Amino acid sequence: MHYRKFYYSILASVCLLGSTSVLLAMEDQDETPSHPSTFHTLSGEEYEQILSSLNNLTTASEKEESDSELEEDESDSENAWSVEERDKVESKRKLERLKSRYPYGLIPAKDLAPKTGAGYRLGCFLGADFREDESYASAAVGNTISDSNPCSVRLLKEIEPGFKVLDIGCSYGIQIFPLLHKGAHAVANDSDAYSLTNFADCLKPEDHKKVHISYGKFPEETSFPPNHFDAVTMYYVIHYMKPKEIKASFKKFHEILKPNGKVYIMTLSPFSRTFGWYTNRALLNQKKGHEWPGEIADWAQVWTEVTGQPKENLPETGLPNYMHPQFQETLMREAFNSGFMIEALGYCGISQEENRELAELKKKNLPTGCLGRSAAYLIAQKK
Repeated sequence: MHYRKFYYSILASVCLLGSTSVLLAMEDQDETPSHPSTFHTLSGEEYEQILSSLNNLTTASEKEESDSELEEDESDSENAWSVEERDKVESKRKLERLKSRYPYGLIPAKDLAPKTGAGYRLGCFLGADFREDESYASAAVGNTISDSNPCSVRLLKEIEPGFKVLDIGCSYGIQIFPLLHKGAHAVANDSDAYSLTNFADCLKPEDHKKVHISYGKFPEETSFPPNHFDAVTMYYVIHYMKPKEIKASFKKFHEILKPNGKVYIMTLSPFSRTFGWYTNRALLNQKKGHEWPGEIADWAQVWTEVTGQPKENLPETGLPNYMHPQFQETLMREAFNSGFMIEALGYCGISQEENRELAELKKKNLPTGCLGRSAAYLIAQKK
């Protein structure tokens, strides 16, 4: 489209040069030329009309070019979206097919890894920062591995070569890489096939034999050998679960862990800023003795009841309508009832920014409110 702009600019230049040439020619001739002039001198009005027409043509061309570029951008976006959707469908079909081939549905990572062997491209889709000499990685998935996650810090101190670890709801598996670096063997579980295949793409070829993939929602769509794992991690998953699923999960933890094996849990708490509008209601539920005081069965309805505002004013959070943030007491109760001994329990911040803000308030002896309590964590050992 740019050639049209060039053409119109040339045309404008020609018109200007033509009118100037006419004026110069008239000045060089006698006042009474011997023959009629073949040149026509442009009047001011005619000159303005030509420029106006050229400007309109240029504006129309620019609009046409802009529309064309917009269409191209939309087409590229649609193509990219189509490719991603296609990959998601293919990932699901592949995992469903492979799952039926292996005992307990545990798929060797090598079956999903790219044939080129160009693995371990951590950060190619996450923008993650993983340092092999450190015990954490930070990524868009949150602080599942960071110095503000008591569970990951504790696990990475206790891990030994050959340890078998199950990571439930692992997403892109960012928290598994440091475990592999420590010599652990891992099972990566998630209900999203696309995340699991991306994780497998990022493995080092030498780590393929140490990783298996478990595709399906825990616990009802998964199967694992009993007394098999040294550690089970579940980071930021329980707050999506309903009471029956939580109870079944703790029962399954106890079943699949070795004697003295441990479970490490992190979950959003009612003190999180995400649930700031609900914190007081959850505390009141707890005081009244509700079994599940943090449960939000219908986000839109409960938000309307608590705030008094219509559903139309409900802020967009990107979270599902059902949410279940946990108090530490609830986690402790379920772990104890399932045969675990509590090793560590408490609240912590979910970001370095929150922890820094908390430290500043403490330094100034100011009220901290809910800061530093956005997440509840539990570390428990199988008796």
